Amino acid sequence: MKINLLLLLCLLSSHALSVENKSINMQIYAEVSAKINHIAQVGLVVNKTGVLIELDSSQAQLKLSVTKNILKVKKQLLEDKQREYQEIKTLFDSLVRSRKELELAQIDFNQAQYEYDAQNDRVQIAQLELKKYQITAPFKSKVLSVPNLRNTTNHFQPKVLMVIEKVQ
Repeated sequence: MKINLLLLLCLLSSHALSVENKSINMQIYAEVSAKINHIAQVGLVVNKTGVLIELDSSQAQLKLSVTKNILKVKKQLLEDKQREYQEIKTLFDSLVRSRKELELAQIDFNQAQYEYDAQNDRVQIAQLELKKYQITAPFKSKVLSVPNLRNTTNHFQPKVLMVIEKVQ
């Protein structure tokens, strides 16, 4: 029984050693469709988080800029509605305004708050989308192959942009 267990452990450790020595190859795809501005050359070793592929992000940058500008407008609107609500609340407390006016001001303020929060979420989404235009190495890698640039555009099926190998 001890010999069988020892033999099994020896087999498992030799299998683990062979798995460690195998190289890890990974195919790199783009999450977005865009013109390739920069692609690492075959044979280049790239450190973890180093740029492998840079895509044209001008449209995503413009979208982020627009959403940030709309956020500024929504913030100003929110501040105006808050100020208006506070004024009506003060006048209501001194019996100059009605409860109905106060409730309508509260509804307007809440609506402005929801719109601001939703626009803030859109800005965060646009920032996340912008990150998709720069593909970085998940680990220290060596570039094994890149496609012929004539063969990288296919709108119906994603194409492999690069094959990398993990380097120790």
